[in-house]
Amino acid sequence: MAQETEIERMVVRLVGDGSSYMKMLNSAQSATRKATQSVVRMGKRIESVGNSLNSFAGSAKTAGATLTASLTAPIAAFGGAAFAAAMKLEQLERGLTAVTGSATAAQQQIARLREAAKLPGLGFAEAIRGSTRLQATGIEAELAERALKSFGNALATVGGGRVELDGVLLALTQIVGKGKVSAEEINQIAERVPQIRGAMIKAFGTANTELIQQAGLGANEFIDVIVSQMEALPRAASGTKNTLENLLDNVFVAMSKVGEPIIKIVAPAIDKVSKLVGDLGDAFAALPEEVQQVSFWIGAVAAAIGPLTLAAGAAFTLIGGAMTTIGTIVSTVGLPAIAMAAGALAQLTIV
Repeated sequence: MAQETEIERMVVRLVGDGSSYMKMLNSAQSATRKATQSVVRMGKRIESVGNSLNSFAGSAKTAGATLTASLTAPIAAFGGAAFAAAMKLEQLERGLTAVTGSATAAQQQIARLREAAKLPGLGFAEAIRGSTRLQATGIEAELAERALKSFGNALATVGGGRVELDGVLLALTQIVGKGKVSAEEINQIAERVPQIRGAMIKAFGTANTELIQQAGLGANEFIDVIVSQMEALPRAASGTKNTLENLLDNVFVAMSKVGEPIIKIVAPAIDKVSKLVGDLGDAFAALPEEVQQVSFWIGAVAAAIGPLTLAAGAAFTLIGGAMTTIGTIVSTVGLPAIAMAAGALAQLTIV
């Protein structure tokens, strides 16, 4: 018995007290449960942060799209349309001023053409452009305005409009340019204004251009006589088409007035920028070749900043999504996985 007692003592000394091992095991399992609960809470917090990031990103995108569609885009479109209208009117005014030789005379004509454009068959911009073209060939301003109004009226009575008037004006300028009346131009006019041959017969007794040439009639005189015949035609009634065209003219004039101050601001700025760009180009060309190469690489790095920033933004978006996914995984899978690991650890400890 004494020998067995000694053996038992040796076992205790070698293996240790079993109760202490169980206490350690219970303590480890308790710590494991607490750690698991902490991991689960952390996972839920990570998931919450990820959801918050995604929610913020979605709200920012929605707000940006709404502001762009409802505010930025309409303002930009309106400003661009006003700027374009003002530029167009300014170009027309400059053209008319060039042929009249006087800004005052051009403005007086524009005021008359504005009223003439209210008649059927005419448009404001087309009237200015047409008068400029006719005067550029040597036709006087008064005759040019009469031609616009009379041919515009003749076109309106047969359903024509601004496009057809442009073809008529081209034929008239060709007649003046050639210095004689030819069948080619009369045919061009007759395609758009069928009343032209009847007007020629009333005025000259014939629509044969060769006979008119033999009579020694000059181009300007021919146009003056034909315009007088066209002015005797019945006036075209104002219809829906004319009302709509007048509305478009009013919009064009109004937009050009809005765009005038924009041009006054933008034009000097463009001039300054243009001069600055020219000066920069000259200065760069004067630099040593080594400095030019260094400048090139600096510019390449600067150009990469934008794409890198865009990539960073995309990365943050991915991080938000990843955090949400990680939080979900940890909160739902973390506890079983840690429990299994704790159990395995306990088994190893017992063995």
